[in-house]
Parts: sequence; C-alpha cells; structure tokens
Amino acid sequence: MKKWIITLFPVLIFGQFSTVHNAFGLDIGTRGSGIFLNRSWQHENEKYGFIAEWRLYDIKGNDETYVYNYYANQYETVGKRSLILSPIYGGGKWFPFAGKIDNNFSPFVTILGGPVFVLDGKEALTFKERWRKAETFWTYGLFVGVGVDFKMMTQGSISVNLGFDFLPLNRNIGGDTHLGGFLIHIAFNRPKK
Repeated sequence: MKKWIITLFPVLIFGQFSTVHNAFGLDIGTRGSGIFLNRSWQHENEKYGFIAEWRLYDIKGNDETYVYNYYANQYETVGKRSLILSPIYGGGKWFPFAGKIDNNFSPFVTILGGPVFVLDGKEALTFKERWRKAETFWTYGLFVGVGVDFKMMTQGSISVNLGFDFLPLNRNIGGDTHLGGFLIHIAFNRPKK
C-alpha cells in the first residue's frame, strides 16, 4: 500500500492537467432529484481526471404521491418530506478505453465522496413554518458509477452517468437512516475559458 501511495503521489502533484471543464446538470434518483455544479481537470494522457462537485437534492417522502382534490379542482402532493441534502464531493474519473475508441464517446468509471450537509425542515403547511427552525447536521456520502462522455464539436461534452449514491445518516429522520439509491447523473460540460 505504501509503495502505491509513494508512486501515485508524484503523478498527482506533477501531472499535466491540460483540460479544465465546468459543468452543471441534473440528478434523478430513487430517493429524489436535484441539480449540481462541478469542475473537472483531465490529465493530458486522457486516461484519468479529478472532479470537485457540489450537489443539491430534494428528497421525496416514502409515500409521496400526487392526488386530485375535487373540492379545490387541482392536483396536490400528499406525503411530502421537507428534507434537503447538499453533498460536497471530490473524486476522480477513469477512462479505461482512452485512445482505443475513435468515435466521439468515451466510457468512464467515476468515484466521488465527501461531506454532506443535511437540512431537515418541519412537515408544516407554509414555507416559513417549514424552514424557520430546521434541524441541520453533517454526514458523509459516496457515489460510484459508470458512464459515457459524448464529445461535441464545440469542445464541450454531455456526460451520462449511472451509479449508486451511498448516503448514510447519523440519525433517524422519518424512519430512514440511509437515503442512498440509484442515480442518473446528466452533466453539460464546457471548457473553462
């Protein structure tokens, strides 16, 4: 293990990261949905890169559904949960087929992890009552996935990533101690100017 770290450290410090991309995108998961921003640095050999990412999730309730209210003549959400997660991740991307595929797509494997800020609001009717004295705490999270970068002529790309979010909670919230699940991660990347 020590040899591996000693060998990898100079590559990380002295490696040439020639391409920097900024991205925004959408997350669609089994436990909710959200948005994210990230910055990635790709090594000049195009085999790996590093990522720093900030996400914002709206977690849906276990029994959340839409119903039609005949008295109000409109649809309403029932079983809604007031819970927001904000992961701050760092990690990397590995392109196992770099230089072997001549088309405009690049398959990759990604691993991200880091602290997660949790904002747990009350289950109240008004927005002010819901978030006025919301409980906050920190936990950690991990994302592992596989995906494909679709490169475009503008030097930008679209990334589609399918993976699993591991989001354990250090306390019980509404009967849940884990909020992870499968996640579709769609990013719109453009080079930094």
